[in-house]
Order: sequence, then structure tokens, then C-alpha cells
Amino acid sequence: MTLAFVVPGLDEAASEKAIAILQNRLSQEQEAALVLKHAHWNVTGPNFIAVHEMLDPEVEAVLAQADETAERIATLGGTPDGRADAIVRNRTWKSFDAEGRVGTEEYLKALIEYYDAFIADDRKAIAELDEPLEQVIDTLKEQMRTRHILRMQQGHCSIEAGFVLSDLLTDLERTSDHCSNIAVAVIELQHDALDSHRYLNEMKRDSDAFRELYVKFREKYTLPESAYIARQAAEYR
Repeated sequence: MTLAFVVPGLDEAASEKAIAILQNRLSQEQEAALVLKHAHWNVTGPNFIAVHEMLDPEVEAVLAQADETAERIATLGGTPDGRADAIVRNRTWKSFDAEGRVGTEEYLKALIEYYDAFIADDRKAIAELDEPLEQVIDTLKEQMRTRHILRMQQGHCSIEAGFVLSDLLTDLERTSDHCSNIAVAVIELQHDALDSHRYLNEMKRDSDAFRELYVKFREKYTLPESAYIARQAAEYR
């Protein structure tokens, strides 16, 4: 992958990973628009008019979602791929099964199954991009605060400097929480029925992707053991 630029604060590897995740979502969003149009053209039977007219606004909504995703890819220095073969190449989800001119019940059932998978993939993308790192930042904040208290107890740091550090740590935590809230809010806007608190709790409890990324970020951002901390540990042995 060739990046046009690297956003300050991200390295090339992190940028490429985020872009790859977003491109996967972009391809499914584009396919979703095609799937909805396919259903719009072919649905028949009872309640045909109601379902037929319901689908076009959904096409517009998912295309607007795709447009936002493409803009995020470009903002990260990537090149959004909107070609038809990119949809096939990036597909990691089950294809839409309903075909031909069949009844409203069959098409609606197939659309519900497709959208259930769509929402699950969106949640997985959020888990990969945001929540594990937010949890690691919370842990780092507590570790840094504990270390600072130990330094003050030994006279290695002034109370005034402690106030400044405490403010910085609070700002760090608030920033990570705010990023998490924004990510969940984006999902809520796209899927009206989402309960954000339930979603976050289920993701942290049941998601293998969350646990794997949490361990990865925790190892990557582990604070080095300072000489002072090493001496403190030796004294308590």
C-alpha cells in the first residue's frame, strides 16, 4: 500500500491497518447499496409497494455511509477503492442469497440476515480500531499516577509538578474516552437500534478481536521500568 502522507501521531503500519479495515467496510457498504437495489427491482407479492418504496431511502443512506468511509480513508493518506472488483476482492462476509423475482417475505428475511452480519462487521471494525487502545490508556494513566506518587514520597518531584502531571493524565484519559464515544456514536448513527452501553459491554466480554488487540497494545505501550521503581521493588523484597 502506498500512502500519500502519514498523519502526525500515527506510524505507517498503524495507518495502513486502519485504511485496510476502512476499505473492507467501504466495499461492504457499496455492496449493500447494490443488494438493496437488487431487492428493490425484484421484490413481488404482498406489501410489494410498501417494501419497494422503503428500499430506495436505504440505498441513499448506505451510499452516504460509504462516502464518509471513503473520506476517512483519504484523510489517513490512503486511496479509497470504489471499483466493482474491489468489492469482490475485499469480501469477508457472506454474500446475499435472494435472487430472482420472489416475495417480500423472502427478500426481507434475506436483508435482515445480511444486515445482521453487516452490523457485526461494523462492531468488529470499531473493536479493532479503538476500544482496546482506550482500555490500555486507562491502565497507563493509573500506572503513571502511581509512579508519580512514589516519586513525591521520596522527594524526587514537587507538589506543583504533580498538579501539572495530574492534569495531563486526566486530559489523556478524557481524550481516549472521547475518541471511544465518537466511534460508538458513528455506529449508533448508522444503526438506530444500537444500545451503546450494551454493545461496549458485550464487545469487551465476548470479542476475541478485542482481547487480542488489548494484549497487543498493552505490550506495545508498557511503561519501562525506571531505576527508581527497581530500587523501590528491591527494598520491599
